[in-house]
Parts: sequence; C-alpha cells; structure tokens
Amino acid sequence: MHFSTLTAALASAAAFTLTEAASKKSSRTFATVQFGGGKELTRCRLDPIVNPGGVSNHQHSVFGGNAFSADMPGDAATKATCTTANVKNDHSNYWVPSLYFKSPDDGTLYPVELFYPKVYYFFEPTNDEIKAFPKGFRMLAGDTSLRAPPSPAKDNLDPSKGPITPVQWTCPRSDSNSKSPLYPANSDGKHGVGIQDPSNGGQGWGFPDQECDGYASPLRADIHFPSCVNPNVDPANYKENSCYPSDNGQGGQDCPKGWIHVPHVFMEVYWNTLVFQDKWEKGKGNTPWVLSNGDTTGYSLHADFLNGWDTETLQYAIDNCDPGNDGLLKCPGLPGGATSEDEMKACKVTCPLGESDAIGTPMPGNKLLGNNPFSGYQAAPYAAPGGSDSDSSVAPQPVAPVKAAEADRPSTTMYALPASSKPEAQGANPQANPGGHTAYTSVYNIHTVIKTITVPAGGVTPAPVPAPPVAKGKKKEDCTTTTRRRHHRGRRHSHRALDY
Repeated sequence: MHFSTLTAALASAAAFTLTEAASKKSSRTFATVQFGGGKELTRCRLDPIVNPGGVSNHQHSVFGGNAFSADMPGDAATKATCTTANVKNDHSNYWVPSLYFKSPDDGTLYPVELFYPKVYYFFEPTNDEIKAFPKGFRMLAGDTSLRAPPSPAKDNLDPSKGPITPVQWTCPRSDSNSKSPLYPANSDGKHGVGIQDPSNGGQGWGFPDQECDGYASPLRADIHFPSCVNPNVDPANYKENSCYPSDNGQGGQDCPKGWIHVPHVFMEVYWNTLVFQDKWEKGKGNTPWVLSNGDTTGYSLHADFLNGWDTETLQYAIDNCDPGNDGLLKCPGLPGGATSEDEMKACKVTCPLGESDAIGTPMPGNKLLGNNPFSGYQAAPYAAPGGSDSDSSVAPQPVAPVKAAEADRPSTTMYALPASSKPEAQGANPQANPGGHTAYTSVYNIHTVIKTITVPAGGVTPAPVPAPPVAKGKKKEDCTTTTRRRHHRGRRHSHRALDY
C-alpha cells in the first residue's frame, strides 16, 4: 500500500474511533424538571395513551403542557401554548393515578392532595448514542392490574438479571419515626400491607403502614420508565415500542441492536398524606390508602409519559448538560429558557367530564370516580357516606387542607438551604442499607400556591372509545417487551443520596 494511502486509512480509522468514543458515556449525567401552577395541570379521567378519544376508568393527576386532552394523535403535545413544567420547551404530559384516603373509622373516602412532582432525566453510561424521544412517542411504566408484590422482591431495572421492578413506594421519615421498620418484618406483601425492599430500608412495594413524615417529604411514588425505543414500531404503540436496557459488561447498559437509546425518565410524586396523620393507626399491618383504580395495595402504581419536547432542546440537554439536582434550568444556553411562576400558575386545563373530587371534602356518594370497586387484600364494599360496615351514624367531616409552613411547600423554583439546615443537621437520620442508598430526601426552602380547578357543572361523560388497532412492529433481538409485567429496574439510581 502506498504510504500516503496507508496514512489516510489510519487517520480515517482514528477519526472513526474518536467519533464512536464520543457517542459513548462512561458515567451518568442528569437533570431535573420541576412543576408549578398548583401542581396539577388537571385532575381528570382522561388517558390519551390507553383510551384515546374515550374516558379512562380511573382518575389521573396530570402535569405538563396544556394540549392535554382525550385524543392526542401524533405530536399533538408539542402544540401546547403553556406548560406547568419550569422548562419552557417541555410540553410533555405526565400523569399518575390519583390517591385517596379511606377512613378506617367510617369508610369515608377523601382525595389526597398532590404535594409536588419532580421528573429526572438520566443520561446513563452506555455504548449507545443517547437520542431525544421520537415525535409522538408515548410510554407506560407499571401495571394497573397488579395486586401482589413482585416475585422475587428484588430491586431491578435490568431485564438480563430477572423480572424488572419499575415502581416502588418511598417513605421518608423523621428521626423519631424511623426507628421502627417501614413494613412489618414478617410481611409477605399479601395480607394487609406491602413488602420491604431488602436493599433499602426506606422503600418497598405496596403501601407501607408507617407515617411518612420526612421534612417536606411525605409518601412518595417512584416510577422508572424504559429507555430503549424500537424504531420499527409506531411511537403510539405503547405496548411494544420500548423496553429497558441491559448490562453491557462494561459498567453501563445498552439497548438491543438497532434500537434507539433515549433518556431514562424517572418520576417522583409526593402525596400530602400528613393531613391524615391523626386519622389512622400506624404499624398495625393495615393501610388506609387507595389508588383511583380501586387498588388498596399500591402494587398497581403506574405512570404515563407523552412526549412533547422540542427535540433540539432535549438533545441539547443530553449532549451538554449535567446540572444534577440544581435542575435543567441551570444548564448554560438551554434553548427556550424558563417558564415563569406566573406562566405556570396561569397554565391549566379544565376537565370536560363534569366530575369532582375536590381536595378537603369527601368523595361524592363516597365512591371513586368511575365507581371502581375496591380491590386487593383490603377490598371491601363501599361504605355509605359517613358510615362503616356496621355503623353509619358518623357524619363525614371535611378535611382541612394541610397548613404547612411556607418553607415546607414545593415550588417551581427551589433554593438549597444552607448546609447547617440540611437533614443531617436536623437529625433526619438517613437510613443506611446494604445497597448503599439512603432513604431520606434532602430539602429545599419550598412554597407553592394551591389552585382549585373548576369543572363545568352537569358535564356529560362521553362513552369510552376503544383504542384504534396498531400494527405490530418487528421484534428486535432480546428486548423483553413481550414479557412486560410493568416491573422494571436494573439499577435503581441512587437518588436517595441526592440533594433535592
């Protein structure tokens, strides 16, 4: 070979190696998105992913862009004119089943206020190039049909290591409350209360029977979404369009060959359970919480994501940003910039169904919206309003909204407290465990404004419309989309030790 030709070939190979290396990530980077505007964009029995054009059988707490509606084909989410996200170019929608409190005394059912949500975008170590979500992409995590704990009860997001466990409940606790186990030591998760995560003393599967009273950190739902996308499947086909990456043997996780590696989305949703702290007895192997689908166990925790990102903005964040818990807005040069507090407060969607589950008052007719029956190990018939199975003489009393100090309320703009004010100095007792995580959540000076969403009186509930059939895409290699029990986790990120 001629010397110049050989030189050119070597230079080309070197350039290719450098390009390939540049697309790989040796360590995790991440950023967070926070939400304001009264915390919920709306509360509504709509689900444009599972029930497009129809009505869901259970209530959802929704946040994100105001394009949210019953039917959102294609990239409809990007058409939003405002968002409750503090990042202006994130018009995505995120939603979870709403939470309720069922009084152990008389069966009265109350909505639980959403305290605040927070969404993490993890850019994980991988040999793949991480790309922004395709337009119109949507996905689910968790399984609404589950009423039993995972088997084995193992914290796992890697399908190569067994069944994935994508959702858990986390219970940050004060120093005085953290001495007792979060779940009964002998609980198998099938008889009245959930089951402990053996690698983390502050979390597990199913509702715990202890008080979650960490500083600004009541009961929290944790949901991890898949981060591998099949380019040969319709982005709207949430059942087959995604899966979780697997261990690549090099300290990272890769997607199946030919799939697109997207950000790992993780949602934390805090519920204001402390308003009911004097209304039930802790540590007795029973819990008072009910999800809007009627689940009394908490195993059916799930969440939905519908992409509404400006593609260039998200790709810029993937390629250039690692602000961690300081938030994505701390990324220099982020396109679009911030959503102001006033803009977030003004951004809202009125649910068209004419239903109500106002925070602070018992549920109308003492029933869940959609008349979902209670299910799971604490299933029981609906009690008459104000009554129990044996005594209906107790009248239901409105529950006053929590009167937390302004410093204990979430905000779209969070400011770190001085080091001396962090939980370590307040005696928050981080719960160390074999997995190396801690179960408390570090804190911020936080506040918010509660906004009541009004719905039209006498609204008509449209009949549910079945989802249109979607052509199945070609299965790729060893991705476990066919065994999606909605349990996932190969490696829970160590967010327990992060400063929020």
